[in-house]
Amino acid sequence: MAADQRDPAQRQRRRKAFFRDVEESQRRYCATGEAGLVLILLVQTMEAYEQRTAHLLADNELVRSYRSIAVLDRVKTGTSVPL
Repeated sequence: MAADQRDPAQRQRRRKAFFRDVEESQRRYCATGEAGLVLILLVQTMEAYEQRTAHLLADNELVRSYRSIAVLDRVKTGTSVPL
C-alpha cells in the first residue's frame, strides 16, 4: 500500500499540487462529497479533450474515478453578483 493511501491529507496535497499546474485548467475547486475536485478545462476540440483527460485523469494514480460534463451552451457567465 502506498504511503499516501494511508494518509488522505497527503494524497489531497499531492492532487492539488498536480492540478494547480495544468495549463488547460481554467479553474480548480476542492469540493465536498463524491467529487472531491472540480476541474474546469478549456480545450479547442473534443479530440484535445480526450487526449488531456487520458493523461490528467484516466492514467493518473491520484484520481480514483472521474465523471465528465461537456458544456453545450453558456447561459450565464461571470463572477459579478450584486449584494
